[in-house]
Amino acid sequence: YPVEMSRVMERILSEPGRYAITGVPCFIKAVQSAQQHNPVLRERIAVTVGIVCGQLKNKLFTDCIGALAGAKAPIVSVRYRCKSPRRPASDYYYDLVSADGEHHRIFWNDGIARVWGNRWFTPKACDHCDDIFAECADVACMDAWLPEYSKDHRGTSLVVVRSPTVQRLMAEAHGLELRPISIERVVQSQSGVCELKRERLAYRSHLEMEQGRPCITKRVAPKRPRPLTRKEIVLAERMREMSAEAWLSSGGDVERFLGIMRPELERMDLLRRTSRVFALPKK
Repeated sequence: YPVEMSRVMERILSEPGRYAITGVPCFIKAVQSAQQHNPVLRERIAVTVGIVCGQLKNKLFTDCIGALAGAKAPIVSVRYRCKSPRRPASDYYYDLVSADGEHHRIFWNDGIARVWGNRWFTPKACDHCDDIFAECADVACMDAWLPEYSKDHRGTSLVVVRSPTVQRLMAEAHGLELRPISIERVVQSQSGVCELKRERLAYRSHLEMEQGRPCITKRVAPKRPRPLTRKEIVLAERMREMSAEAWLSSGGDVERFLGIMRPELERMDLLRRTSRVFALPKK
């Protein structure tokens, strides 16, 4: 859900103290930039904690998920990461409360994944982000999407620590169980985001240049995509652009919305199945 930090920064500036701020990579980069220009922020913000992020969403995403979960009234509050002991950590659920006081539960595999994975309701800026591991943060946190941790429904976190202060605090913390893990396994745990912000970013940048659009200079050089990948990127961009308009034109009717999106979704499913066939090793 979209948020902003103005009240947080106002409080830090007005109330002396030592603060820790947590956020997605672009937020942490903004905090670090503000610290460079403001000595009060530089003194008072002691620690920044980053979260690995593949994309943000606009507010229509939550409205859509609420409708998928069966809500008839507007959503007034959400818990986005709830765990069930009967499902793996990756299949968590949203607990949404509507204005009529009803709770609505929907699991990742029961509808959220389709909306999230096809980048519906994603801001355009996310298509040009190349920061995977919150590089400006003192410590980056992420889910351990690895086979050896998948059976624990509570989930497991990985952390990349860049600050001696944070490393000391974590070592001294009570009730925190820490185990070392190789950086290769950390990267593997975020393979989907790495693909998105490296290979896919290179392909998207090439297509932007090819279409004569302004192309932001990133650390990933533009690269011509393979034909099937090109079609996937173009189709994903079309769905990203049309999702908000389709939701608004549907009047919040989720079946009508899915009906508008279905032809593009079927094309994407076909492209992905074809890509998997071509990716199979030859005998």
